[in-house]
Amino acid sequence: KSQALKRRLTAKREDVLDSEDKGSLVLLGRFPPPFDGQSLTTERYEKLMTSDFEVIRVNSSVASDATPIDKIQSYLRTGRELKEVLKELPEAVIVWQSISPQFSGHLRDFLTVLPHIKEHATIAVVHWGDFDRVFRSPYTKSSARRLVRAVNRFVFLDEDLSEACSPWMRASKRSVLPNCVDYETLCSESEVGQKRENDLENGIRVLYLSNMIESKGYLDVVRAASLLKKSAIRARFNFVGNWYSEASRIEFEGVIESEGIGDLVHVHGPVTDRAAIKQLHLDAHVFVLPSYYPTEAQPVSIIEALSAGTPVISTYHGGIPNMVKDGEGAYLVPIRSPQAIADAVTRLADQENWLEMSLRARKRFLEKFHPDVVRRQWLDLLMSVGSRAVEAE
Repeated sequence: KSQALKRRLTAKREDVLDSEDKGSLVLLGRFPPPFDGQSLTTERYEKLMTSDFEVIRVNSSVASDATPIDKIQSYLRTGRELKEVLKELPEAVIVWQSISPQFSGHLRDFLTVLPHIKEHATIAVVHWGDFDRVFRSPYTKSSARRLVRAVNRFVFLDEDLSEACSPWMRASKRSVLPNCVDYETLCSESEVGQKRENDLENGIRVLYLSNMIESKGYLDVVRAASLLKKSAIRARFNFVGNWYSEASRIEFEGVIESEGIGDLVHVHGPVTDRAAIKQLHLDAHVFVLPSYYPTEAQPVSIIEALSAGTPVISTYHGGIPNMVKDGEGAYLVPIRSPQAIADAVTRLADQENWLEMSLRARKRFLEKFHPDVVRRQWLDLLMSVGSRAVEAE
């Protein structure tokens, strides 16, 4: 198996132009499938860094129908592959995209990742809005401290999420870098400009794009649609996402039928094609994600909306208030409040207000979330962590 790995790495190097000038980056995390926020973020990061580094994947994805035994075996295989990759690439920097605060995930990390990263420069990316719980739990607080000692740097998506872990990590262990869109969904200035040339005379188009999980707020959106039908506002709602429960799908369709809004609602199901997702955002006048998801951190779908100059309606929850500010390209509403969502859509149905909010949404994206901006931040971080690891040796 070690020889097979060497051949794979050699072939990888031959495919990369001027690879002798590139450092090696071992990317540990879940890749699609399944298609979810974390796996897509890992794949997006790979694309972001591939022009500057020779990126070697160590894929920790597990089939959605895997049994507990299958999962354990898969985690052990991932650990062995990581060990072999690092043996062949001793100077590589590890970017660990799947570190977990959940008890089962933390146990997996402690047993299958920690033993292999102690001698390597490692950056762990935190995609959870409640990562600090791993230090508070009596079952994981001791092992969590050992993970902190082994990892060179933890990357948080915003300052508040970083500060929540400050009692257990000194400032030099923590960095803040946001998520970003991939280049396939990046909207150009001309595309956004063409979008702004269309008026709202034919009604306002509202997009919900996320997994169809109740705490993401999709029922609040459909109930807002019902409220708007009773008003003078003409609105159409598009729902895009994967169902995790057949019972939830049936309940959702039942609400649409009972409220008599089937003519206002279009349910697309899951969409994974990046060009299609980009077009959905460009076609939308408003993006809505009224999330109260327990571990919400920084939803990429909001960043995609900002890229398209689409004003956002979301909630004061998780890392969202640090992504967008109320009245500046977005309206933030209380959780579980269909009326507040309907009121925000009504405000955005005003052409002049919509245009101003669209301009502010795009400005926010260009300043903070554009992939070129995030890529430069990552290059600085990787250089810093890698050089410090060499000095420590």
